[in-house]
Amino acid sequence: MSSKVSYRDARRLLAGVGVMSSTPNSTLRAVLNELDGVQEKNDGWVAQCPAHDDEKPSLSVSEGDSRPVVLYCHAGCSFGEVADKLDTFSTDWKPWEGTEVARYSYDSTSGDTLFDVVRYEMRDEEHPACGDKQFMQQACLPDHEDAGRKGCPEGYVWGRVKHDVDPVLYRLPKVAEADTDGPTVFVVEGEKDVHTLEDWGLTATTNPQGAGEWESQHTEALGGAHVVILPDNDPQGREHGRMVAQEVLPVAESVRLVELPDLPKKGDVTDWASAGGTPEELKKLVDNAPLMSLDENGHDGGAKVIFWYVDENEEKIKIDRSQFIRFLEKHGFGKTYIESDLESRLVRVKDSVVRLTSIERIKDFTLRYIREALPEERELILPSRGDQHRTTTDYEPEDVADALLRGANVYFSSGLFEFLSPLDLDFHQDTAESAFFYFENGFVEVTADGYELRPYSEMNGVIWQDQIIDRPFRDLTDQKPAGWEWHEHLLNVTGREKQRHNALCTALGYLQHGYKDPAVTKAIILMDEKDTEVEEGRTGKSLTAKALQHTCPTLRVDGRNFSFNSRFAFQEVGVDTQIVDFNDVREEFPFERLFSVITDDFPIERKGQDRVTISFEDSPKFLLSTNYVIEGKGASFEDRTHQIEFSDHYGPDHTPKDEFGRRLFDDWDEKEWARFDNVMMASVRQYLKNGLVGYQHVNVDYRRLKQQTCPDFAEWATDFFETGEEYEKEGLWRSFREAYSPDYEDLSKSKFGHWLNDFARVYELDKKQRRRRKLNGDRKRYITFGSRA
Repeated sequence: MSSKVSYRDARRLLAGVGVMSSTPNSTLRAVLNELDGVQEKNDGWVAQCPAHDDEKPSLSVSEGDSRPVVLYCHAGCSFGEVADKLDTFSTDWKPWEGTEVARYSYDSTSGDTLFDVVRYEMRDEEHPACGDKQFMQQACLPDHEDAGRKGCPEGYVWGRVKHDVDPVLYRLPKVAEADTDGPTVFVVEGEKDVHTLEDWGLTATTNPQGAGEWESQHTEALGGAHVVILPDNDPQGREHGRMVAQEVLPVAESVRLVELPDLPKKGDVTDWASAGGTPEELKKLVDNAPLMSLDENGHDGGAKVIFWYVDENEEKIKIDRSQFIRFLEKHGFGKTYIESDLESRLVRVKDSVVRLTSIERIKDFTLRYIREALPEERELILPSRGDQHRTTTDYEPEDVADALLRGANVYFSSGLFEFLSPLDLDFHQDTAESAFFYFENGFVEVTADGYELRPYSEMNGVIWQDQIIDRPFRDLTDQKPAGWEWHEHLLNVTGREKQRHNALCTALGYLQHGYKDPAVTKAIILMDEKDTEVEEGRTGKSLTAKALQHTCPTLRVDGRNFSFNSRFAFQEVGVDTQIVDFNDVREEFPFERLFSVITDDFPIERKGQDRVTISFEDSPKFLLSTNYVIEGKGASFEDRTHQIEFSDHYGPDHTPKDEFGRRLFDDWDEKEWARFDNVMMASVRQYLKNGLVGYQHVNVDYRRLKQQTCPDFAEWATDFFETGEEYEKEGLWRSFREAYSPDYEDLSKSKFGHWLNDFARVYELDKKQRRRRKLNGDRKRYITFGSRA
């Protein structure tokens, strides 16, 4: 292992910890090199334990705060047994000898103790690990030859896994009593939290070894129960909570996932109770939490809506269209007029997430429901007579599918779905002062003061599916970004110039901020700094623009082949599109065609559909990348653009992969993605604090002057004129023609005058003209270029 590793937040559940005298990095690398099956997990490593026959890696390896290496065998091997198998063993290693402070017994359903989890703390103030805690497992095997030896109580031996003792749920006998009519079972992360809830008279459980160690037998134990999951307030805890929810949904009577409000980082229900939380408040949170369901896969999360019936005269199954509409609405389907007051779009809302849907997707959902959910019933359910649903053995679920297929043109038609209820969708949106980003483990609120990860329970409103970023967020504000690949990349492309780097970062922040300010209506333009006669590129513009696809809904458009002449040019733009990225636009790109949609509503025409208009507030922002200078003149152009030049740090002979040794985005691990997310959130914060920051352009003005006049005039004018000097206009015309004779013998005074105007506008100079009579009586025009106030 040659890369630097640091795992200060790794688990320290740690029997047999040793302290080594060599430096952390060298020691850790030496240990990892000796082990087999090494792989990263969370903020540390797992490997096959060398002290026993280990098919599944059970040895945790990490770096501690007070010692270079932390080792823990989950199968129960002692420190001495592990160290004896390592060549790096040294007499300088000091064993971990903590004080037992708590013991938690895990019992079978009959009440027999299977194993204990024991919590130890190091209280020796002279020990380098003082203050650390660790959890060790002891199997209850009274007949084992080692029972009561090596520091174990009578009847116990070290370890659970190596003795094949089942990892049952904590408080399993009480959990077994919690069926459909029994008490709610709270699933938490840790035995201490179980005791907190038991003190409130509640039934609670946890699995041994913490987050990520849920097993199928734990799921089976919760069959038929009403389950509430209370995750810890950290990424691993939230991910564990979601995983447990998905595992128990098929077998539990009901499942709710409740994220407790105002928890500190890594906080749990015990912390919440210590801060003043009460059983009554917890009950209210549970009651207000939505029931989770697996209806995405065809499972029903509540009372069934029966949309079929038996026509006894024709002796076959038929479809009740009214009930079919009710069935779809119960599962979140509806319509919205968000794009147009006249034409609706089909959507589905599930767990506060809105997805655009279609007739074809509704077909898929309905048939999956029939073929996957209904076969679980022994008999086909029929509409109720009185208070109870009836069943029949004369028909089966496939008969319902056949009825739908026979009438597919009716039951899956746009005409029928027009009867779906319109949904009043209250979207959770960015404001002038805040931007929001939606990760797997919560949403991040960014303001001018910073950014913070918050639980979804605090989010009011719904969001689009495309807004969800499919990775957890990890707050790294306590770390310096030096060395982070995305941070270094942004410095590289801006020539490591502070002001230009700030300009790019605020531009990225502006694009990611979903709020549309009528006073700030600009397209961001990324271009090359280098002025060459041939097209080169490869400076990192497209790669930088691509980053936005990883934080907000971005539509990338082929800029080279895009045509405004097509009626359907923007048909892929939707109400959930936040950025339109014109990638690699050509030199003659008609930027003025974007003027109206940058500053006003956005009309869109899609093939086979009526024209719709997205309001200015909901319309996307625009980004363009190019190897050229975008053509544009006048205040209208300047008011609608924010231009960033990319240095030539990268090029055909030196790519970002050459710089970092791997491809950005594609080859990143979780740590680098976390760093990327923090850099992007910081850019939004920077924009909200400072707005769009400008800088002194290197070649933008010169290249634009060349484009709008000619290369010779641009070269002559930038070298010839000085601000504040007065020049005779006709003399300038003659001087330029003579300097580049004979190429400009046909240059008219009028055209040359336009070039002078272009020069003043591009360089933002105040051009003043006046007439003055010479001694011979002739009146001459004089011009002066001055700096604008």
